[in-house]
Amino acid sequence: MMSIGHEIELTNRLMLLWLINDASKRRSVGVTKVHKLTYLSQYEMIKQQEKGFSYEFIKLPMGPFSDGVKNDINWLKIYDLVTYHRNLNNKYFKLSKFGLKILSDFQEIFTRNEAFTKKISDINHNYAGYTAQHLVDIVHKQPNPCCPSITIDDTAQQEPILKPLTGNAKQEFVITPEEAETLEIYLDAESYESAIEACKSAQTKHLLSLHEVF
Repeated sequence: MMSIGHEIELTNRLMLLWLINDASKRRSVGVTKVHKLTYLSQYEMIKQQEKGFSYEFIKLPMGPFSDGVKNDINWLKIYDLVTYHRNLNNKYFKLSKFGLKILSDFQEIFTRNEAFTKKISDINHNYAGYTAQHLVDIVHKQPNPCCPSITIDDTAQQEPILKPLTGNAKQEFVITPEEAETLEIYLDAESYESAIEACKSAQTKHLLSLHEVF
């Protein structure tokens, strides 16, 4: 049986992968925008008593920030589900071929949980087209859900802004134990294949002579 903590972890990561892919179709999405779009999506879910994203957000200079989102972005990068790109103007994420394969092969999960992906899509439709700084400015003007009498801009640094939904939810993002197990097999297989490729590359790589080294 899948533990509650593991289920929350998988839910967050799959939804984050879906959010990045959907938002990237509208405009380039970097770290700051991912945090803001995830925050806005989770807030909409919580207002409807729906348990989808389950992150804790605090106030930092660029607005709502979550260590959980930061860690899950790194997890997606480690498992090569997303890649980070740079150009002259910004840094942005793109899904890798493996990330797109996960979305395709596990489409049934997202179809079953369409109420959640629709909320994410609506948030992306309304906000993903803004630049990161413009989106920060928009979010800063909104009330702090943890203290609605003040705006996020007026909230002190490090103070809470949004917490995961607790208690009973009207609706929850559902991943079956079988799907969770299959996903872990996918990830283990991908890591194994990457390691094998790295070994092959090392074996065939040109060995430098003493003259080339020094």
